[in-house]
Amino acid sequence: MGNFDKNKNHILRKLEINDDELLGKGVESYVYAYGKNQVVRILKQGDLNYLESLRKLQILISKSNLSVKTPLITKIEEINGTFYIFEERFSGKNLSKIFDKFSDNQKEKIMLSYFDLLGDVIKVNVKEFDFGQIGLTKDKISSNRWSDFVCKKVKQKTDQVISQLGKDVEDFRGRLDLFNNLATTKLRGVDKKLVHGDYFYDNIMVNERAEITGILDFSGWTTVVGDFRLDICGSIIFLEHSQLFIEFQKLLTERAKDRYGNGIEYYIDFYRLYYSLFLSDSFLYLKPLYDWCVKNLNNGELWKRVQR
Repeated sequence: MGNFDKNKNHILRKLEINDDELLGKGVESYVYAYGKNQVVRILKQGDLNYLESLRKLQILISKSNLSVKTPLITKIEEINGTFYIFEERFSGKNLSKIFDKFSDNQKEKIMLSYFDLLGDVIKVNVKEFDFGQIGLTKDKISSNRWSDFVCKKVKQKTDQVISQLGKDVEDFRGRLDLFNNLATTKLRGVDKKLVHGDYFYDNIMVNERAEITGILDFSGWTTVVGDFRLDICGSIIFLEHSQLFIEFQKLLTERAKDRYGNGIEYYIDFYRLYYSLFLSDSFLYLKPLYDWCVKNLNNGELWKRVQR
């Protein structure tokens, strides 16, 4: 048992939390129910400076009059270097856990609302920040240009698995150079908007009345100041990671075209490649996700479309 697992068990015993109160776990943390109205999030990484910067971001978002709830840290604690935080518990459940209960009409309504919520996220005023990450993470990158951030972040992430990508992706270095050139030319004049960065179906909460009650997981690692079209792309392409949602990709693509014009399809393709590069370090922690990245990076038709 590693130090994190030992510390996690210590925290659970201290708070008298049982294993069956686990609400979810991911790359960054484990989340447990705590009492009737709170959750405890035990972080795999992070320090006090990061958590304080995250809390400042959460306060900024909470004061921006979004139509649903967003996370807000109420207390920060630490045991032997492992930090855990307390947050208000949202009503409802993660979408995938409740989706099958709804009628076809309700499902379509939820998916359109899920997409339309991105119009709320971009209302948060982030003009004072540089492009890039806001939270004080160890991997923080920021810049005065969005395209510069994108290229630097892709390099940071792919460098961790560069030898594996060289084996698995045809002409990887050539395609990486092409991506960087496209980023420089296609990402000019981007306005500063808050970008969730990990906007997918299980980062929203839904109640029994088919109403979205909250958005989860604004994070120092993925939430950035940048191009709102990154979230548009994520909201659509990540649907293919579940058979529950893949059929709604066409619906949301049409919604995106109605809202932002036909040109949005180009950026859905472009940011699919960005996410495939950004998440390529998943070779180290989640092989199915890495395989998805490689599949996209080896898609010759996709590369042809982004060069048009």
